[in-house]
Amino acid sequence: MSAPDVKSAGAKPTAPAQRPKADTPRRVDIQALRAFAVVAVLLFHVAPELFRGGFIGVDVFFVVSGYLVGGHLYREWLGGGIQFRAFFARRARRIVPVSALVATVTIIAVSLTASRLDLLLWGPRATTPTYTRDGIASVLGVSNLWFGVSDQGYLMDGYQSPYTQYWSLGIEEQFYVVAPVLLTLVLLRSRNRRLAVLLVTAGIVVSLDLAVYGATTLGVGPFFNPLTRAWELGAGLLLAMVGQRLLRVPALRRGGTALTSLGWCVLAATVILLSGTSTWPSLVTVAPVAASVLVLAVGIVRPAGRLAAWQPLQWIGDRSYSIYLWHWPILIVVVGTASATRSLASPTIVVLTLLCSWLSYRFVETPLRRLPVATRAAATRTLAICGVILLGSLAVIVAVGVHASAGTASTQLRAAPYRPVPPGTHGQAFATEVPLNLRPTLATASQDLPLADQDGCNVNPVGGAMGPADCIYGTNGPLVALFGDSHALQWLGALSPGIEQGRYRVAVVTANSCPPYGGVGFQYGAGCDTWQPAALTYMKSLSPDLVIVSASTWRHRDERHVEQGELESAMEGLRRDLAGLTVAWVADTPSHAFVPAECAATDVNYISRCTTSRAYGVDSPRTDIFRTVADNSGWTWIDMTDYLCSPTSCGVILGDVFLYRDRDHITNTLSTELAPVFEQSVLALLNEPE
Repeated sequence: MSAPDVKSAGAKPTAPAQRPKADTPRRVDIQALRAFAVVAVLLFHVAPELFRGGFIGVDVFFVVSGYLVGGHLYREWLGGGIQFRAFFARRARRIVPVSALVATVTIIAVSLTASRLDLLLWGPRATTPTYTRDGIASVLGVSNLWFGVSDQGYLMDGYQSPYTQYWSLGIEEQFYVVAPVLLTLVLLRSRNRRLAVLLVTAGIVVSLDLAVYGATTLGVGPFFNPLTRAWELGAGLLLAMVGQRLLRVPALRRGGTALTSLGWCVLAATVILLSGTSTWPSLVTVAPVAASVLVLAVGIVRPAGRLAAWQPLQWIGDRSYSIYLWHWPILIVVVGTASATRSLASPTIVVLTLLCSWLSYRFVETPLRRLPVATRAAATRTLAICGVILLGSLAVIVAVGVHASAGTASTQLRAAPYRPVPPGTHGQAFATEVPLNLRPTLATASQDLPLADQDGCNVNPVGGAMGPADCIYGTNGPLVALFGDSHALQWLGALSPGIEQGRYRVAVVTANSCPPYGGVGFQYGAGCDTWQPAALTYMKSLSPDLVIVSASTWRHRDERHVEQGELESAMEGLRRDLAGLTVAWVADTPSHAFVPAECAATDVNYISRCTTSRAYGVDSPRTDIFRTVADNSGWTWIDMTDYLCSPTSCGVILGDVFLYRDRDHITNTLSTELAPVFEQSVLALLNEPE
């Protein structure tokens, strides 16, 4: 987060050109808040199981920035007008140097160990995130918008951007651009303080309303949306606007200790008790925002206590901006290269973060923060210097992306066309090198998705509770319902030829990470808990002629341990729910300990090392449970494993087809190629001629 100058935002307005007095009191409470905020975020990232609500540190930062920067703008506005050039120069000298430094060091560090696919600048579709694309958006101050519209999260298996922390900096930078313009335009002919307070209050109410109702604007959801975050910055601005009036409130001075303690207790409680960010910001966000405002408000009327003035807190507060920017890429690099858990690597992460933060604060942030802005010429020079720094960072990131994108992604070998036969038969074996005519390419494999993933028919429960989508493909023939999680959806490609030729229709009733059985194994609790019974009811109301069901076995990466008896009970419940329907259960596809496309891209001439043993990739206790219930229920068991694995191993390329889009989903290209085999079982169950 950016680090505004720490002085009293409740001071009387001064002329814009007037410099702060030397005896301006240092607000140790503000530094303590900033220290608390960055420590909370750091703890949330290194030990999320213990500090589940540490993400509220960002909300504290927003309030502090709104109070300091917004308060400065308000005083300038009262003093006769906002000096735009000087204002933007001050913001640039505080934000750009360290931001550009961290962004540049990050891309250099990750380029040493990352897959070339994660560094591509062009090749994947426009919304596919890569490190270079993320870095460019971060340096330009629009990372929150980019993360909001790009395919971050579930569909990018194994992908974690080293620039994720820049999203909040993007929101602040957008506030710094919009706030002075709005103050000038809306109140152009008036210096009416009451009107200004009313307008800011109205803006806070509207923004909070958008946040509570989860508004999505221009494709950006509430978490990354500047409109749903503006009220947090606005709360700090409003406090700065009415700060002088608080001096006339005796209760604040008399009960200051109790009120400050209350504020700190609320902040500490939210860090420990809150969990999950999928529905954030929300009405609950008012708690940490209000607590931050309370601490700042008391600080206006009386000095902070000795705890807030504790030197370690002040030291961290001074360097909070650098700490915030450095901690995340260090975490990504350390955890990624050491193959260690966050908890085990946390001492190393903390030490490296503090060291890098001290160095950047000492040699970059502090010297460049003193660049002059008092005159128009000085402000222009400062803006020019920051512009050169920004362009230099962009140049390095773009160079890395160009180098990765221009490199070879295949050999010159041309593979024979794929045939839907088991590996090792009819002359078709797993490839040992990447062919020139590969479908899909390594760069686009992660986005080779079923149609329902592209048109919104597959539900993504990350945003909370959601019902099933009403999507039926095709216009003729009996109705087939595809029911389950994304591992059921991946077989839509195998059904596509039959849909196009009018042999059947397909209703897609699927949701990412939500299995067809209820109550256990959910990755996204609240959303799946609502989706599963609603989807089951909807699917049964369609009276399908055939229900094709599947679910991930979550081999080797189960996010919630499920006892065998618990899963057996859930499956028995599903058996009762599907009684009277014709059902086929599709065995789960193999999984890998690596992302196959990244493994293949590392050395296109030798991809035999991207092979997983069949025992590791296929065997799972959950598969045994699924098979037992299917057999006892009279369901048909469809197992395509022999078309993906040999008796001993599971490779990643057959013929000219790349098999996997991530660790455990097959590409839509492969699914479609398997249609002749898969459809045999479907047509037999529908009693239709092949």
